[in-house]
Amino acid sequence: MPARPPPSSVVTHAVLHSWCTRARRLGDLDAPQTAPLVPFALRWLRADLPARLDMVADTIDALYRLLQYCKTQLQAGESCALVIADEE
Repeated sequence: MPARPPPSSVVTHAVLHSWCTRARRLGDLDAPQTAPLVPFALRWLRADLPARLDMVADTIDALYRLLQYCKTQLQAGESCALVIADEE
């Protein structure tokens, strides 16, 4: 009888751990030279990956950083829209 493959949860955990490690190597996504080039999906994935590995504290920290980034971008967009409206 052939050996059974490992459960998918073990493989998934290993893959997620690898992705999480790679995401950490990206460094600061909000650095001025990289911030405009980072898609939102990558920011979300980086915040969500620790949750898949049961790293609750890291997930909460990452999601709050993402929330702060979104608020900052929203405020910047609103101030930019006000300047454009004033010029018209």
